Amino acid sequence: MKAPFPIPYCLNVHPAADWRETKRALHGHALAVKKLVAPDRPFPLSLHLGFKTAAELAA
Repeated sequence: MKAPFPIPYCLNVHPAADWRETKRALHGHALAVKKLVAPDRPFPLSLHLGFKTAAELAA
């Protein structure tokens, strides 16, 4: 069965305590998965940020 919409890759499977670790997950794990499953099309991500990471970005 094919989903009628793209299903996002959820980054909460890669724990990250801060923005540096979140970027590492984006550039490492998420990019590797995108290259495998959607190299030539958009690849939606579900980005979950903890309070500390959100505060870092807001500062």
